[in-house]
Amino acid sequence: SMSDIVRKYKVNFHISQVSKDNRGDTVVEQVDFENILPFSEFIVASPYNASVIEKLLTGEPKIASLNEISKIIEYRDKEFLPTFARLYVKETSTNNFVNLLYPQTAKYLLREVAMLRQDIIENPALLSLARTLRYFVKERKYGYVDDIRNARKESRDFEETISKMLREARLRLEQKEKIHLPDEEDVKTVFQLANKDFESTKLALVILSLAFPSGGKEEKSEISEQNENG
Repeated sequence: SMSDIVRKYKVNFHISQVSKDNRGDTVVEQVDFENILPFSEFIVASPYNASVIEKLLTGEPKIASLNEISKIIEYRDKEFLPTFARLYVKETSTNNFVNLLYPQTAKYLLREVAMLRQDIIENPALLSLARTLRYFVKERKYGYVDDIRNARKESRDFEETISKMLREARLRLEQKEKIHLPDEEDVKTVFQLANKDFESTKLALVILSLAFPSGGKEEKSEISEQNENG
């Protein structure tokens, strides 16, 4: 409700830091004006965005994640997105549950902040690999997503990490675990996308793997897999 008011009237926050001097008088130490319109626009854009902020503020505030999402909202800088998504999962998960980003918020960030094209965000091959990567995230095996997040175009880390992940996925499938295995065409398509636009492809893969599935068959299948794996 407050975000609606800020957005409608374009309100700025006037922040004053005060203290008491030796005589007990109030002294204004610092004054600042904060443009909170970008924050209100983020929150109003989707109830899922509002819920993300609420999760970060509930209980003990998740300072690291809040710092990253503040930079994202204020500066619209996509460089902060992978770090925020990774910290959000780490700081909001519990011992019994790995909490991921809402898919609506993940796609909002990819679309409105990273300015990625919809055909990349919704690319079936990317979604297929993200589904496999998400399996390992839910297993708290974060090495693959971290290695992809830190991969550089001039190295072979991106391709080698995906190949290594798929080898383990095949092994787990042979061990009768319920895990999605992308077909060769999906992998080939993602590598082609990375060759054309490495940063956008890498970013989309990382963010989508750190978010819940967006619904439909994929979501039902993943819920079934999670239930069968305990």
